[in-house]
Amino acid sequence: MTAYRVLRSTVTGTETAIIDLPGTARAYTDQAVEAQTRYYYTVRAVNAVGESPDPTEQSAVPSSGVPSAPVMTANPGPGVSFSWTISNEGGSPVTKYVVVRDGVRLGTVVPPSPNTISDPSPLAGTHTYMVKAVNAIGTSKWSNPITVTTP
Repeated sequence: MTAYRVLRSTVTGTETAIIDLPGTARAYTDQAVEAQTRYYYTVRAVNAVGESPDPTEQSAVPSSGVPSAPVMTANPGPGVSFSWTISNEGGSPVTKYVVVRDGVRLGTVVPPSPNTISDPSPLAGTHTYMVKAVNAIGTSKWSNPITVTTP
């Protein structure tokens, strides 16, 4: 064998060649990908006679490493209380959540604590709350805003 041909596509069964590697290669990192997009791969051995048939197709979805934006909800009951969920920690565990009221830090929640926070003494008026997740790679986008009016 003189080379390996790496094939890729975003549609299963339609891979096209993206790079030929030397026959001594044992790994390849595809840098030309978009986060959260599924890619399908096959690798063919190449020699003077031609190419091998495609082996089993493999797929992967690269992550940016940054957590996804949390989804925040207001909790019913007395006072002002919120909870949130996160769909993707970005490959590295979330180290903290930062919650703001009107753009000013209300508090920080550190896992494994529950993803909840209360505002013990909100001032009268309308306030907007948001949360973001932080991991070793970076910081998520802000969550959806929750607007609350207190008497």
